[in-house]
Amino acid sequence: DADMAPAEEGPPPGEADPDADAWLARWRAFMARKGVASPKLPTIGGRPMDVFTLYRVITAHGGLDAVIGTKQLSAVAVELGFERNAQLRNVSQKVKKVYLRLLYAFECFDLRGADVFPAARRPK
Repeated sequence: DADMAPAEEGPPPGEADPDADAWLARWRAFMARKGVASPKLPTIGGRPMDVFTLYRVITAHGGLDAVIGTKQLSAVAVELGFERNAQLRNVSQKVKKVYLRLLYAFECFDLRGADVFPAARRPK
């Protein structure tokens, strides 16, 4: 699906990504309906995690189940800008944990229409 592929170019410098704004509004509304009014955004390796980019990268790879099934967590972490080093496995697991906590239920709802919260079936 072409809509799932990451954009090759972002918005001009200093301008917000309109896709990100619309997505964030949908995600926040979903979380609010589930009773999570203002989810705390995490940091990994001392840097803030951009949940829109994380969601876009994971879903471009087919979703979290596919990423885990094809053992692509490390590749996803590198795509998110983390270095390929001895800490990559640890960082990859943190990325997975953040995704499960903040985005997996939304992915199930957004991509498959499944209203799962908390996730009834979480990938291992």
